[in-house]
Amino acid sequence: MSAYAPQSGVRFIVSHGVFQHAYDICNSTGQAEYHVDVSHWTPGKADMTFHKGADSSHPIIGIAKFQHLSKDAELGLVDPSRPEGMERIPLPCDAFMTVQYAFQVIFPGEHHRRTYTWKRTRSHGFGSQALKLVDETGRVIAVYSAGGGLTSRTGQMDLYVNYGEKFQLIALMSGLALQEKLHRSRKHGAAGVAGAGGSGGLLTAGAAGAGS
Repeated sequence: MSAYAPQSGVRFIVSHGVFQHAYDICNSTGQAEYHVDVSHWTPGKADMTFHKGADSSHPIIGIAKFQHLSKDAELGLVDPSRPEGMERIPLPCDAFMTVQYAFQVIFPGEHHRRTYTWKRTRSHGFGSQALKLVDETGRVIAVYSAGGGLTSRTGQMDLYVNYGEKFQLIALMSGLALQEKLHRSRKHGAAGVAGAGGSGGLLTAGAAGAGS
C-alpha cells in the first residue's frame, strides 16, 4: 500500500482531459467517475461544470463559479432529475494572507450547520500545492495532493470518512475547484511579475490588475 493511501474511505485520481480544458476523475481502480469542463471568462457559463460520467455527454451534477473581484467561490449542486433546481454552497475565503476556504453542510436529521475548511498543508499528502480538509475540531478528513511529483493541475484526493455520497461530492468539487482557482491566481501573479520586470521593476496598472 502506498504511504499516501487513505486509512479508510475513498481515493479519486484527477488528470487532464483533452487539450487541458477539462479534468477527468476516476476512482482507485481506474473507473471513470466524473468529467469536468473548464471555462475561462465565458459569459453565462460556470468556471467548472461537473458531469457524472466519462465525458460531457453525461448529466451535469454540479458547477463551480469563481468571484473574479474577490477570493470567494461558490458551488452549485444539480439533481439530474430536477435540472432546473440548484443547491448553492458558498465557498468563501476565510483568511486574507493564507489559503483557507470553508463550506457548511447540514446532515440529515440535524438542525445545525457543520463547517469544514480547506487549508494548505505540508504534513499531509504530497506535492507543493497539497490541501487538507478539516472539521470543526481540527481533525483531517480529506487531503487533496497536487504539485511535486504531479503537475500543479493534476492530483489525488483521499477522503477518510464516510459521510454519504453528497458530502463526498461536495468535498471533491470544492477541493478541485480550489486547486483550479489557486492555479489561476498563481498564473496571473506570474504574469504580473513578468510585466513588472519589463517596466523597470514598477507594476503597470494592467500588471497590477492581473495579479489581484
